[in-house]
Amino acid sequence: MVNFRIIALSILAIMTASSCERTIRILDVVPENCVTAMSETKVVKEGDELVLVSTGANTMGVSIKQKFDFSECNRFRVTVRNEDSLSYFVYIFLYEEERPGHSRAAVKGRISKMYTVKAGQTSTLEMPIPAELPHPDVDEKFKLMRNTPYSRLTGLYSYNADVSNIKEIRIRFNRCNVGSKVTLSDIEAVYGEREIQDKMLEASSDEFFPFIDKYGQFKHTQWTGKISCDEDLLKAREVEEMDLAKNPGPSDRSRFGGWAAGPRLEATGRFRVEKYQGKWWMVDPEGYLFWSHGVVRVTPSTAITPLDDRHFYFEELPQKGSEFEQFYYTHDALLKPYYASRNLYETYDFSSSNCYRKYGPDYKDVFADLSHRRLLSWGLNTIANSSDKDICLLGRTPYIDRLEVRSKPIEGSGGQWLPFMDPFDPSFVESVKSQLLSHQREIKDPWLLGLFVDNEIHWGDVCYLARCAIKASEDQAAKKRVCECLEA
Repeated sequence: MVNFRIIALSILAIMTASSCERTIRILDVVPENCVTAMSETKVVKEGDELVLVSTGANTMGVSIKQKFDFSECNRFRVTVRNEDSLSYFVYIFLYEEERPGHSRAAVKGRISKMYTVKAGQTSTLEMPIPAELPHPDVDEKFKLMRNTPYSRLTGLYSYNADVSNIKEIRIRFNRCNVGSKVTLSDIEAVYGEREIQDKMLEASSDEFFPFIDKYGQFKHTQWTGKISCDEDLLKAREVEEMDLAKNPGPSDRSRFGGWAAGPRLEATGRFRVEKYQGKWWMVDPEGYLFWSHGVVRVTPSTAITPLDDRHFYFEELPQKGSEFEQFYYTHDALLKPYYASRNLYETYDFSSSNCYRKYGPDYKDVFADLSHRRLLSWGLNTIANSSDKDICLLGRTPYIDRLEVRSKPIEGSGGQWLPFMDPFDPSFVESVKSQLLSHQREIKDPWLLGLFVDNEIHWGDVCYLARCAIKASEDQAAKKRVCECLEA
């Protein structure tokens, strides 16, 4: 007679064994004094959980410093309970040693990845711990990139570290408000064989390079919509024309993209802000309430890449004297100075080159017209920062321009692009005046929504700039102002 009870217990035992994982539970092996709050964060340990509360308005996080050997582990994970009405970007870092670099950059000596945790949700985030790179010489040849091809192939921002010698775990949340709260649990590394995530990681230097095709695409991976020949570009143009004809855009917009079906205030001929029924609104030149919804980088020159010391990346750069030679010289007016400041002078403009193939010799005019039609079709009403001025000045879509202040910086300050300019130095005022005079055409244009001052400024935490100013030399205007405030 068959003993079904024994069979059931045997099946249960097999299922339990197969699902059992060996882990390093971080909070079980780390003393409490090794768990520290990052800037603008309060951290409280409640049993097996860490509760993080933001005391500032930017980021919050926790740092766990101790030597870890994750060489026999294939992934790191943490469960995040988001108790807020906001969604957060979450960064997980494993540091062999901390080195400078953008959070989303490929930096040697760390493993890192970004996730999104939605409002009110609990999510378990798993980050792979990759195998050692079979060909580190390939990785060493990637220059002037925030992310490298290996970032894409591994699914990680940073992927190259000695995981037998991890000295810090850092979990950080971006876009927080004062009082933002999350709970971390099950912080652990999972034992398992580390894997090569993609076969191209096993390619030698001769096999990997060149890795960019003549359209500026990564040639070692396929995806839907990838261009394989010029005919693909022409077909895409036909498909888009049909889509734009079918979807011309919303009908309840004013000439300037305002809410034509809504309240109408005084028409002043310029964009402005005004309080209406207790709330501040942007108001378009015709007096309609305006909600700005747009995109940056509306320009054919979006895919310019430096060639300096990188010619071997490219499969087929055009010969000098060919019709495509012109795209060695087309450029984005706003980005060119940033390249020049880094001594990068040789570039190729793949996006303009592709527009030329797609639209012909008058590609700039065709692209400009399509840009306005696209935005309207997609329900957008603003051309935002870092866009082509010739497209903005056509008088068809509201736009935003930016002033770039070039004055004496605060000594010791940093940033992705430039140091922080000292607003108390006389050169700051002079630079702003000069910039305003050079933007008179835009300032007088009714389609101008407003002006940004500088781009992606590094503010740091609430005390960062004050610390920089205090440490600066005696002639720093910002230092003098901070001292005056402290003495008052």
